[in-house]
Amino acid sequence: MPRRHWHELDRTWTIRTDGSQMRLMHRRTMDMEINGHEWWSWDGKTVWFDLQTPRSEDFWIAGVNAKLFF
Repeated sequence: MPRRHWHELDRTWTIRTDGSQMRLMHRRTMDMEINGHEWWSWDGKTVWFDLQTPRSEDFWIAGVNAKLFF
């Protein structure tokens, strides 16, 4: 498999333990946008991640409501 860079990958997904219902949690909106370093909130309701728009220029902490994916 060829090596890929962050800005070429869709990184944050949910998937059920049986392999079904794979869903992308964050869709890029611009070229060179990246996200990663995901973690759950203490209450399990939000998935937080590092978001850069574009890569290495503007840094954000972004979150997605996990209920939308389960």
